[in-house]
Parts: sequence; C-alpha cells; structure tokens
Amino acid sequence: MNSGCSRATGPPSTGRNSRRAGGHGDALGQQRVHGDGFWFYRTPRLNANEWQNNLAGVGKAQLQQNIFGGDIGGPVIKNKTFFYFEIQALAGAFRAR
Repeated sequence: MNSGCSRATGPPSTGRNSRRAGGHGDALGQQRVHGDGFWFYRTPRLNANEWQNNLAGVGKAQLQQNIFGGDIGGPVIKNKTFFYFEIQALAGAFRAR
C-alpha cells in the first residue's frame, strides 16, 4: 500500500513548500517506528541584491539560514496507542552591508 506521500511540490492546498506533503498511516506503517528528517540551507552567495540596494549603491544583505528538523512516530501498544513527535529549528545570521 502507498501512504500518499509526495516529496515534490504538491497541489496548492499543501502550501508553498518542497517538503513532504501527505499523511502517515498506511496498513503496514502503523506497526513500526518511522520518521523523516530535513535540512534547508540558505547562503548569501546565491542571492541577488535587492532593487532598492542597487539604486542606493549598497551591497546585498548577508542572510544565512539553517533550518532543520524531523519527525518520528510509531506504536506504543500494538493497535492501541501511538506516538508522534516533530521538531523544527532555525539557526541564522543577518548582516547588512
């Protein structure tokens, strides 16, 4: 069975993200521990300067982000009780030039 998860950008109802969209809980996945992790890195080397900064002769802002997290879920008591835990964290720095 397929749980209906998609890692590509999905329909508009899932929002503007490229993270997993869909639900857990197929007939096989409920009786074992399963999880997922992600890491998103944003570097200023790949960003363009803003129009207002170009007009004023100012360099681009230096924004660096690390967004990371994951989730885990599974059974506590078979077919009775389940657990699910999800966490996301942001570590970043911003320096204006």
